[in-house]
Amino acid sequence: MVGGSAAAVLLATVLLLTPWPGGPGGANAEDGDGERGRAETALSAGADEPTPGDADGDGVEDADEDERRGEEVAEDGASGEGGATDERGAGGEDGTEDPSDPTDDPAGRDDAANGDQPPAEVAPPALWNVVDEPNLAMTLALPPGYVREQNPNSERQVSYRSPDGRHSVDLWYHPGFTSPPLTEAEHQVETYRADTANHASVEGDAWPVEFQAGGDAAELRVVTTSATRPHEGPAERRSLHFGGPSAGSHWQVQVTTLGSEGEAATAGDRVYRGLLDRLTFHV
Repeated sequence: MVGGSAAAVLLATVLLLTPWPGGPGGANAEDGDGERGRAETALSAGADEPTPGDADGDGVEDADEDERRGEEVAEDGASGEGGATDERGAGGEDGTEDPSDPTDDPAGRDDAANGDQPPAEVAPPALWNVVDEPNLAMTLALPPGYVREQNPNSERQVSYRSPDGRHSVDLWYHPGFTSPPLTEAEHQVETYRADTANHASVEGDAWPVEFQAGGDAAELRVVTTSATRPHEGPAERRSLHFGGPSAGSHWQVQVTTLGSEGEAATAGDRVYRGLLDRLTFHV
């Protein structure tokens, strides 16, 4: 019996000292959820060791973080969602006007300050207003909206200005000359030619004019000039001198149009022709 008891004690001791699967200290010891094994034990054992190249200790190498940040900045700049290149880009052409840049003028915008405003349309002569000028011994018609300006130094000189300031009509009446009016007109042509350094086109023409009473000629001879006078800026000027059959009467009609090319010149010609078509002299 004694020997059997000793053997039993020895066997129990061996069993207690020998690790068995699932037991305390075993290779697959459970931590309460039955999931922790060799792999988890290995991770927990090395958790306190720093990752190489990870200065901020977040477990990711700093070089990888910097690379990702660079890619995000590049994407933001390309899509216009942040950063120095947001929306406008280097050129600033984002569809809005930059008031500090005179060249930044969005397409399609009319800018009168830059000369982009087109000339106003001239109304058809049938819609013009009839004006009577008794001191000038004439009746005429002008487009709507023209403003009358009386020369304070002469009751026989009147000007009319268009609403947009592009056209002016100057009218004179000379009741008598000691020399024939046409001679005076020819002298005026030579003056224009000298003032404009030979940039005036001169033509002699006959223009039908209606006489309300007392005239014994069917038409008046006309001398026409078209000139650009440098000291007044680009302009088309047409000066017409009407000399009647007697030396005692002389009318001068002058039409000036700002701008000498394109639509401006065409509009000035409409005023010029329409005015002459409806002139009536009282003689």
